Amino acid sequence: MKRALLFLFLLPISFAYAQSKVDSLQNVLENTIIDSIKIETLHHLYREYKNGEIDRAKKTILRAVTLSEQTKNHHIKVKSYNLYANFLRSQSKDDSALVVNKKSLALARQLGFKKGESRVLLGIGKSYWRKANFIKAREYHELNLKLVLELKDESLIASAYSGIGNIHAQNGEYTKAMEYYTLASQKYYNVDNLLSYAKSLDNIGFIQRSLESYESAENYFIQTDSIYKKLKNLNGQAFSTYNLGIVLPFRTTGGYVLTGYSYSTDGGCHWQSWQ
Repeated sequence: MKRALLFLFLLPISFAYAQSKVDSLQNVLENTIIDSIKIETLHHLYREYKNGEIDRAKKTILRAVTLSEQTKNHHIKVKSYNLYANFLRSQSKDDSALVVNKKSLALARQLGFKKGESRVLLGIGKSYWRKANFIKAREYHELNLKLVLELKDESLIASAYSGIGNIHAQNGEYTKAMEYYTLASQKYYNVDNLLSYAKSLDNIGFIQRSLESYESAENYFIQTDSIYKKLKNLNGQAFSTYNLGIVLPFRTTGGYVLTGYSYSTDGGCHWQSWQ
């Protein structure tokens, strides 16, 4: 009951903070005449909208793409294409996302924009993974890993490790998946990316659950729950609740019993209660 009440208390605070950030970004957008700043602001607005306001997210990223195609700043065009492809993936339009990503990949390579190329390769790998073409997915994730190891960018290396871990997990190669997920979690921790660190721990928890190591899985999900609370990430808290609800019936100890759960990918964490 206390957990449910805490969620109800946190919701208006989180929404108020998000709205304040959106208002600030809108103010920047309306008061600048520099295209690159407008486009970067649209990118930030898109990120604010993408989890809860799909129509606004779509209009915002399409506006960014249109402006990008009119500017001579080709690096920012690659970024706009990548975000648009991410949006298409979120709408399960992976074929369209691949078309945009491959256009972006050609431009990034032409520019020698290595970080942009890495993000494109990662996106292409995700699309092929979602289409169950795991051979192609692995090809692009391995290309990405080779590139980011040369760049020595810890955050991009972490993303590459996660992508390859997903391939191994899908193939039932749990030991290799655990290896890559652990490497990813260490990298995310080193760059202080707590959200991605938590997601990596979730991945490790999933592997432990698949191996029927329920006590270990529980420990990982409790860690992620703690991080999501620290970040005030309601979706993450709902997700960790769900994971614990699956794992704990297999445990002989522990004080949690899941009695209700509802989670929405539109950014809503509707309700959860414990007894």
